[in-house]
Amino acid sequence: MKKGEKRKEEILNVCANLLIERGYAELSYNKVASFAGIQVGNLQYHFPTRADLISAMLNRELQRYSDDLAEMVKDLDQNDPEKILLKSIDYLLQDQTKQSSCIVFWELWALAAHDMDAARLMKTYYQQYVDELSKLVRNMRPILSKSRADRAAVLIASLIEGASLFRAVTFSGFEWQKSCNSSSALCGVVKWVNIVLSLKSLDISIK
Repeated sequence: MKKGEKRKEEILNVCANLLIERGYAELSYNKVASFAGIQVGNLQYHFPTRADLISAMLNRELQRYSDDLAEMVKDLDQNDPEKILLKSIDYLLQDQTKQSSCIVFWELWALAAHDMDAARLMKTYYQQYVDELSKLVRNMRPILSKSRADRAAVLIASLIEGASLFRAVTFSGFEWQKSCNSSSALCGVVKWVNIVLSLKSLDISIK
């Protein structure tokens, strides 16, 4: 990794840690630069605006998911799209048990409620997320039109993301959380995926 790329990775790691440990209110240029041990001018050289910083964080997460999933499914039968979809869902559910994954996104959603740049970037991120799910859905059900697969993907993503609210480490120790492990969550999501794909009407989409 080149020196400039290494520095960018270090800065993005600092941003993620700030979000996890202190919340989005602390995600300022001065705080990021201070914790990264660099001058604000150096930070702006790599990321001219805070929107650029958030965009880089989201793109890195999306790339991580993409790389991890590609590695997980490479040995599966590529002619079995259902198995690939289920493996992908299983990976996303497993990822919900990591504090670093859940809290970062919760904080960015909170920021998006007050910051239009953050809201735009989060929408772009989740649109890409849904697009990837939609491809998996269409591979599994080729008969579906793209628009129907897109709407099914939104519903599936909603199930997965909603599960994170009850399965994240933040809730560890609650009796009901113990019964919501990855295996049971996967079974539940799979059942709903089958229901979603059998619905005659799918009138939900990202606006």
